[in-house]
Amino acid sequence: MLEAKAAGSDEDHADDDNDDDDDGPTCLICLGPIEDLTVLPLCQHSCFCFECIVRWAELKRKCPLCQRSVGPYVVHSIRADDDCLRYHLRPPIDAATDGAFASSSSSSTSSPYSSSTLAAQQRQRQQENESIRRQLAHRVGARRPARRPSTEAQRDADLALARRKHVYRTGSYVLHVGSNRYTGFHAPPTPSRIATSATLQQRLAAFVRRDLYAWPNLDVEFLTTYTLSIMKSLDIQSNEAINLLSDFLGPDGAPHFAHEVATFLRSGRDLKAYDACRWVRYPMAPAEAAPAAPSAAAAAAAAAASASSSSSSAVVAGSRGVQKAGRPRKKRRSDTGALEPNDDPPDPQPHPQLHRCERT
Repeated sequence: MLEAKAAGSDEDHADDDNDDDDDGPTCLICLGPIEDLTVLPLCQHSCFCFECIVRWAELKRKCPLCQRSVGPYVVHSIRADDDCLRYHLRPPIDAATDGAFASSSSSSTSSPYSSSTLAAQQRQRQQENESIRRQLAHRVGARRPARRPSTEAQRDADLALARRKHVYRTGSYVLHVGSNRYTGFHAPPTPSRIATSATLQQRLAAFVRRDLYAWPNLDVEFLTTYTLSIMKSLDIQSNEAINLLSDFLGPDGAPHFAHEVATFLRSGRDLKAYDACRWVRYPMAPAEAAPAAPSAAAAAAAAAASASSSSSSAVVAGSRGVQKAGRPRKKRRSDTGALEPNDDPPDPQPHPQLHRCERT
């Protein structure tokens, strides 16, 4: 049953940086983007989809966060403080089953089948709970876009990791990006904000974990947790934080790593969006730079080699000419008796009139 009623909603428990997150707040039950944000009136928690919390209440009539009672209804379809809907929950499955247990016990207290009846009812309750969980999983899977094949995703991850290894191997620091509305970059969040924002910690963990794999023989999971604990109390680019990271990444790798993490933190993007961001640029590495102009000695050596090659070509051409002059090729004729196109023209014959003049 749904009825319109004025109700207030307090969303102080949402992350401070939800406005910057393109995906929006995340449901604590299905771990997907919240659809139809729903508020529990007793504890005022609101990190749930409407359908998820309704299904949850059928399994367990307690808040997933604070374990307080959910209450007889929930508030959803919130458009304003005075424009929302109230949904009255059905009795939980556990309560209905408990009622069945009580009636069964009272009606057949001395029945020899009471134990088997309770076991059958317990199995039925487990099957109903499992059915609801499957429905939740099916709904979340249908709502989320289809993922690419694992092989393609793994190939993209390997390519991204190869690029990050190249960045640290060549010592290429990411270029500074200005903080403005065009780039989307902003001032880095403070350590206290990182400590209280689960969304920031999740984004940071993905980036830190991926970049730490650029170093060989590191305990990546431990260092990811270690780095996040540092960032909850210190600026990642402070001398204290860099000194702590230097024990694992070295005196050159620690400041470079801190610079990359700070730039990612300023971007306000997740890992995939940051990799595709056109504002994230690196200086041209030495191996990729344009070749330098040759020196004078190198130019002279190249000229001498070219002259030597030209003279040897001339000698070979001359020897071929001598061979042709000493032993001319035989003329080839086609089947029709005509000269082939590549044959030399015939030698000129003396004019008969000239022979007669010479005899006289």
